[in-house]
Amino acid sequence: MYDQVLTFRQLIAPTTAASFFKNNFGQRPLHVEGAGERYADLFSWAELNELLRMTAIWSNKSLEVSMNGRRLPAEAYCYEGTTRDNERGWRPDFVRLHQHLRKGASMTLNYVGRLTPALRSLSQTFEAVFGAPVNIFAFCSWEGVGAYPSHFDTGSVFVCQIDGCKTWNLYEGRMPNAAHSPGCSAGDFPPDFHERSKGKVLQRIELRPGDLLYVPHGQYHDAVASSQASLHLSIAVRHMVAHDFVNVLAADLPKDPLFREHLPHIDALGAAEGYRKQLSARLGEIIEAPQMSDELRRFLHAKAYEGVAEFDLPHLAEARIYRVRWMHFTMSAADNVLQGRDDRATLGDRATLGDRATLGDRATLGDEEAAWARWALERDYFSSLALAEAYPPAQPERQAAWLRDAQTVGLIEAMA
Repeated sequence: MYDQVLTFRQLIAPTTAASFFKNNFGQRPLHVEGAGERYADLFSWAELNELLRMTAIWSNKSLEVSMNGRRLPAEAYCYEGTTRDNERGWRPDFVRLHQHLRKGASMTLNYVGRLTPALRSLSQTFEAVFGAPVNIFAFCSWEGVGAYPSHFDTGSVFVCQIDGCKTWNLYEGRMPNAAHSPGCSAGDFPPDFHERSKGKVLQRIELRPGDLLYVPHGQYHDAVASSQASLHLSIAVRHMVAHDFVNVLAADLPKDPLFREHLPHIDALGAAEGYRKQLSARLGEIIEAPQMSDELRRFLHAKAYEGVAEFDLPHLAEARIYRVRWMHFTMSAADNVLQGRDDRATLGDRATLGDRATLGDRATLGDEEAAWARWALERDYFSSLALAEAYPPAQPERQAAWLRDAQTVGLIEAMA
């Protein structure tokens, strides 16, 4: 009832996580062929239709319609009405929406990652592995009609082909350090810029049901359905960048009297230079403060897991969700030894998955605790409810104590 639908390791298999992070992440695309039924428990046309029947949740921002490389304006398929928040806004006119779809238009349902249990599980899988916020988009399109022009995305994109086939063109061109910041997204540049920047076709890949495609952030691409109808999910990982953290710091600067001082007069050139140096020195002190590392990690944690929650009402006992730091630990198959790895797995060459303390050398667990650890290490995240469901504890306080101990050594970390 509470368990993970698909793990990250299952999604990229037979590619290993170690190989992916060393050879692909942030560097080059990865195409993984999978069995047609691979995503049977993840999403389907029936679930897409059920989401569309939830008419109150859709607007021109959450439901987009595109055709021949152009997004249709809201007035082409929406009417002005009252939103679910009881405010005036654009609501889809589903009669006109059908008319556009019959002409070959593509439809995108934005931010569906919390709308079904399986999609919520998929979101939490990627949030746990990448430590970053995740959005999921559902795309349906029709044979031979393109939806979006060649573009780059600001986050890492993982495509799960649910049904039908779609041909993807991946280009040589990449936007350096593409980021979800003002002036840096694909929509901030004119079409001719993208045409000049995308370069030649690097790979042409046809995705079939069960396939997965990873597209690094900034990589130019476009796609068109190559079967009568195509349905896929795009999992977009939005990596936080330095600009995001600096924005947070900037919000607190007025608490420092220096940043409330009047700037020098426009003609006081000498004073301006001295003031600039004073500001530079103070900013350096703020950034170099020892507690700033903890502030940075708290910021990343808050952003990555802001959409994660667990409930077990009407029961009022605390229910938690934990990410599993499986890249940093191994569990012996022959005995009950849990060991922290010395060779920390990394996300490319830029950042480790975490800097929490590990077990160091090794620790021998009791049979019950070892079973819980093995079970956890098979997952990217788990709920305390799922653990209790898989291993109903004779002594609940003992399982609670193990969860605390596992956090202390860094095997798991609370997401919510």
